[in-house]
Amino acid sequence: MAIGLFQKNAFQTIAGAATGAVAALAVMGVAAPEAEAATFVSVFSLTGSNIANPSIPVANGDLTFTKDPSVANPGLFEYEVQDFNLNLSLFGVSAGFSDLFTPDGAAVASFLNLFAPTKYQGILPNILANAPFDYLGDGDFPTLGTQTYEFTGAQVTLAVALLQQNLPDGVPPEAGEFIGQVASVVFQTGGKATVTTREVPSAEAVPEPATMAGLALAGAGLTAARRRRQKTAA
Repeated sequence: MAIGLFQKNAFQTIAGAATGAVAALAVMGVAAPEAEAATFVSVFSLTGSNIANPSIPVANGDLTFTKDPSVANPGLFEYEVQDFNLNLSLFGVSAGFSDLFTPDGAAVASFLNLFAPTKYQGILPNILANAPFDYLGDGDFPTLGTQTYEFTGAQVTLAVALLQQNLPDGVPPEAGEFIGQVASVVFQTGGKATVTTREVPSAEAVPEPATMAGLALAGAGLTAARRRRQKTAA
């Protein structure tokens, strides 16, 4: 379905603001290239606002990912999502990495992926396809530290209209209508997304053997989070 240029630009604006809030699914890195592989953690939150309440908690969570110099593509970096936790506080629902590999989780994530800036929309498909890496880039990501993105209620309205016109297969129109109703209240006067990114020291990024054994018992979802790296190293 055709998308108006003005509507698409407004959608991209709020998508950038909501990058940290959507699953995800938007990778944060550092400005300068590293000489070796590094692990990062981004902690994010999303709040809305309306006339009655200037700060409505909507979502929060964290994202762990690696950034490796690419051997096959010198000068570029391979990013891989290792884990994430998302808490939709507005609805009392939580999700993690393993939920992406369930039919319902994949459908919801595909829907939320529409919020991501265009350059990052290939990350989720790569995760679900068990690709060797999730994103290939030149490393020019936002710097470490805290970043805040603000957006208006009008931008949310246009973004929701775009989503309703482009619902993924399996998502009923009623879901789009529900999101529109919620957004019109929660983001009536706008909202704010905050992302704080830090590099994880190597000793912290690599669990002790006993910890790794415990993680191995956590379930197939965690195994899926690591299998691409194992396949690549094989």
